[in-house]
Amino acid sequence: MCGTDHSHDHEHGQFGFLVDTPEIRALIGETKRLMSDTADPTTRVEALKPAFATLLSSDHWLPDRLAQPDEKSRMGDGIGQYALYRAEDGSLCLFSLVVPPGAFRPAPKVESAIARLVPLGAAKPLITDPTLFARVVAAAFGQRRKTLRNALSALCDEAALRRMGLDPGCRGETLPVGEFVRIANALAEAH
Repeated sequence: MCGTDHSHDHEHGQFGFLVDTPEIRALIGETKRLMSDTADPTTRVEALKPAFATLLSSDHWLPDRLAQPDEKSRMGDGIGQYALYRAEDGSLCLFSLVVPPGAFRPAPKVESAIARLVPLGAAKPLITDPTLFARVVAAAFGQRRKTLRNALSALCDEAALRRMGLDPGCRGETLPVGEFVRIANALAEAH
């Protein structure tokens, strides 16, 4: 998950272009147009491929500071994920994942960056308390290989996780996004 401790030019809770380049603006603009003009997700993805290819072929779409490994990411081998754009309503997010050579065996002589565009649109889950949701996700991914029982201990106890139908011994990375929404919504309802 994208941490807020990275050097983004934004405050927690603000949305929009976290990294503002013409190439990213063009991709987001085309994505928004396709989301409103094209109902079928498969057709939309196909129509978006040229704009995405244009972004990735540009030399300077990702600022140098976000193209470098993040040794503090706790994801291992300096892997770091950065949010580049986030719509205020959460319906569209653009992420960049930086993968240094040490993440591969044998290690190549180049670094890799992967961009991921997530248009949720109507499929966006209803989050009762976005701040609590962010706390749940941050806690679940705050440390590598930590179980939900330990990671969420400041937010709920093991019995609460079991009442939600969750195995307290599972790890955050094994859960789909919808489960984090369910956890946060249940905690919001309990308070």
